[in-house]
Amino acid sequence: KIFEPFFTTKNVGEGTGLGLAMVYGAIQTHAGYIDLESNSDAGTAFHLYLPLSADKPAVANAEQESAIEGNGETILLVDDELSLRSTTSEVLISLGYKVFEAENGQLALDIFKKKHEQIDLVITDMVMPIMDGSELGELIRQINNEIPIIFSSGYDKEQSFDIEEAPAHSLFLHKPFSVEKLSQSVRQLIDTKQ
Repeated sequence: KIFEPFFTTKNVGEGTGLGLAMVYGAIQTHAGYIDLESNSDAGTAFHLYLPLSADKPAVANAEQESAIEGNGETILLVDDELSLRSTTSEVLISLGYKVFEAENGQLALDIFKKKHEQIDLVITDMVMPIMDGSELGELIRQINNEIPIIFSSGYDKEQSFDIEEAPAHSLFLHKPFSVEKLSQSVRQLIDTKQ
């Protein structure tokens, strides 16, 4: 059960149980394997195995590597992982954006209802307790059908975003994403809307 989303032995409010599920999804995406050894007296060791690749690493385009700054727009950032939400918020602020933060979809919806006229874009995690990103996106679009939304997740395959059915003015980012990719995606959606 340790790899199942939301399975946790921690008390309420101390963890979501998503960490190992995200690791498992990432390893599976790369055709890898996880092995673990656990002993109540000695702790647990995880062994991650990934296949070798004969391909040469891709050379990144210099244009793709540059972060694009904002122009004071306001972003609603929704993620139940505090450290990830805080880090992403700091990055967005350093790029010139204002940020409202919410730890779940319901809190985000409450903020959006009160401040939707100030919000230029929403970034939401897909897998969260209380209300997931898909449901949040649908409810937000009932208030403002054209608000740009970036959906993100560390899950793959069965949990992934169906880009064919994605609403207009939205895109999907796989976690972890780079500062450059985040900044370019935010700018692309905001500029397309204008």
